[in-house]
Amino acid sequence: MLAQWNDSFKTGHHEVDAQHQRLFGLVNDLHEAIVAGRGRDFQSTALKTLAEYCATHFSTEERMMDTLGYPESAQHKQLHRELMGQAKEIMEGYASGKTQLPLKLGHFLNNWLTHHIGDIDKTFIKWSKEQPSSASR
Repeated sequence: MLAQWNDSFKTGHHEVDAQHQRLFGLVNDLHEAIVAGRGRDFQSTALKTLAEYCATHFSTEERMMDTLGYPESAQHKQLHRELMGQAKEIMEGYASGKTQLPLKLGHFLNNWLTHHIGDIDKTFIKWSKEQPSSASR
């Protein structure tokens, strides 16, 4: 297992934490498919599922930011767009046969996930809980 979920990643927001746990699982699924040398179709499906779930998760966070008027939302959304752009490039390259899914992709995703949750998302959720109109309580 590459990405190990533990309590240190909890933000304190039930829906966000559940989605983060799912993302950890999907990163592990993709990494295991690469390590095991599973077929191209399986790897492609795992990558697509991960990208789609990231989009769903980012939408959840961004909706919360918009609702609460998070002052750092533009920067946070930009990070989401950058990751989705990178994922799109990887998926297009893989679909065309120009790119193989290297093991370092799993490590990149794990590092991104742990940094994004540990720093960026925790900061947002902490801020949201301090707001009088917070829907995340």
